[in-house]
Amino acid sequence: MNRMAAVSLFVGILAQVVAAPARCEAAEGPQGHSSVTMYMRENAPGTPRLEDLPLRESVSEHGITWTFEKPARVGQFVTGSWYVVGPVTIAKIDPAPTYGENARNGSVLNIPVADRNASGFDSRVHDGRYKASLAAKLPLTMKPGDALISTISMPEGAKPQEPSGGGTQSGSPVLSACVLTCLAAPAPADAFRPGYCDRTQTIRLARNLRRELLPRLPYGKDTFAWPMMGGIWNGKKATTAEDWADRYARPWLEICWFNFDAALAYQPGYGHIEARMGSMVSLILATDLPAERKERLLLNYVQHGLDLYSIARAGYYGWAAFGGHGSARKWPIVLAGMMLGDEDMATPNKSCPNCLFGEDMQTMYGKGWTGATVVFGGHMYGSPLSFWQANPGNKEGDKDGGPYEHKAPKDWVSWNHQSESYRRCCTGNSWVGYALVAQLMKAEKYWAHDAFFDYVDRWMYEDQGPILEELNKVCTERGWKVFKDGRGPGRRASEAFVNEMWEKYRPMVEKPTDGWKKAR
Repeated sequence: MNRMAAVSLFVGILAQVVAAPARCEAAEGPQGHSSVTMYMRENAPGTPRLEDLPLRESVSEHGITWTFEKPARVGQFVTGSWYVVGPVTIAKIDPAPTYGENARNGSVLNIPVADRNASGFDSRVHDGRYKASLAAKLPLTMKPGDALISTISMPEGAKPQEPSGGGTQSGSPVLSACVLTCLAAPAPADAFRPGYCDRTQTIRLARNLRRELLPRLPYGKDTFAWPMMGGIWNGKKATTAEDWADRYARPWLEICWFNFDAALAYQPGYGHIEARMGSMVSLILATDLPAERKERLLLNYVQHGLDLYSIARAGYYGWAAFGGHGSARKWPIVLAGMMLGDEDMATPNKSCPNCLFGEDMQTMYGKGWTGATVVFGGHMYGSPLSFWQANPGNKEGDKDGGPYEHKAPKDWVSWNHQSESYRRCCTGNSWVGYALVAQLMKAEKYWAHDAFFDYVDRWMYEDQGPILEELNKVCTERGWKVFKDGRGPGRRASEAFVNEMWEKYRPMVEKPTDGWKKAR
C-alpha cells in the first residue's frame, strides 16, 4: 500500500471511530446529551430479569463487533458499554485480529498489571513491548468476572498522530479500544462498567452520584477554549461539554508505560496532555452549565476514574514521575470516589499505598533557592524519591534525578537543568484546573498531599522576572538552553479557560495564596 492510500485509509478509519454516538450503536434515542438519562434515586431503574435482556448473536461498539458462538443475553452499562451474561464463547471479532510478528487489532482478556512494559494489542508498539502471550486467541470463552479489551489498529503506513493533531511521543499503533464485560447476572441500566482490572466486578450505580458536591461556578458560556484544535477538533472554533464527553466515551489504555499503546483516536500519547484535558474537564463539570448538559461527561469521567482505580487496586506500580508522563491519573480516582461516596476509592494513598502518582512525587516541602518553601521534586525517571536520596549526583556527568531546587543554579549539573525544563514545560502548567476544583470541593483530605496544592499556587503566583535573570545567567555561562516566560508574573496554565477560572475562583478557596512562602 502506498503512502497516499495509507493516509486515506487512516482518515477513513479515524472518521469511523471518532464519530462515535453518545451511546453504543444499539442504543435508542438521538445522539448527544438529550439521549442521556440522569438517574437519581427517585427514578432508579430496577434490575432486569435474565429473560428481559435481548438475545443477540453479536454486539457492536465504536467500530468493534463481537460475535458469539451462539446467541447470548446482553445488556448495556450506563455509559453504553456492553456486557454479556456468561459463560459465553466469542467466535469472531471484527476487525479481525492477526497474530505473530504482524499482530494487529489485538484483544487482551483480563489485562494484567504486573508488567508495565508489556502490551498485547499490536506488534508495532515501541521498544519491543509487544508480548504475544497477552493476545487473546479465538474462539475465546469468557466467564463471569472477565473483561475483554479489543482494539482497532492504525492502518499500515499511517503515522500515529495525537488526537488534537500533530506528532505523538508514544508512537502508539493503537487507534481505538472497547471493553466487553462478562457478568453473572443482569445489571441495572444505571450501573457503571466495573473497572477493566476489577475481577470482583464491583457494580456501582449512577443513582448514587453525589452531584451536589460539584461546584456551580458562574461562567456564562457553553463553549470552552482549548488551544490544540487540530485532529479530532478540526472544523470547530471552541469545544463543548459534549465534545469532551466523547473524549472519555471509550476506555483509555493506562498500563503500558509511556502511553505506548494509547488509543490515539481520543487518548493522548503523553500524560502531560492527559493532565491538561483533566483540568479542562474538571472545570467544565464545575461550571453552572445545566446539569443535563454535563451528565454524559460526568458519567464518562467517573468511568475513567473507575478504570484507573481498578488498575491501582490490582497492584500496579503506578504512574511515576518521569517528566509529564506520570500526571493525570490520581484526580479521576479521587473524584470518582467522592462522587460515589466510596472512601477507599477517594483516598488512593491509603487504599493503594504502593501505587505511585506523578504529582505527589514531583511536589514536596523544602527550602528552595528562589525563597519558596515548596519545591519541584525533579525529573525522577520513574524511580521513587528514596532512590535519588540514596544516589545523589554530585558532579557533572552524574545522573542526578530527584530534588534539585535546594541548590542555587550555579551549583547545578546538566541533569538539574533538565529537571527545570520539565518543571516549566510539562508539569505544573497542566495541574492547575484540577488543583482548583479539588480545593473548591474540599478534597485536600482525600488527596492527602498538601504540597501539591501549595506548589500549584507557587506556579501561578511566583514572580519569574528576577528568577529567570539569575537562572539564565548560569544557563548562558554553561551553554544550556535559556528559559523564557512570556506569560506574566507567574508561569500560568496552558489554557486561557483554566487561567480565567483560576483568576475568578481561586480567591474562593479558604486558604492564603502565598502558602508556598510559608516558613516550615
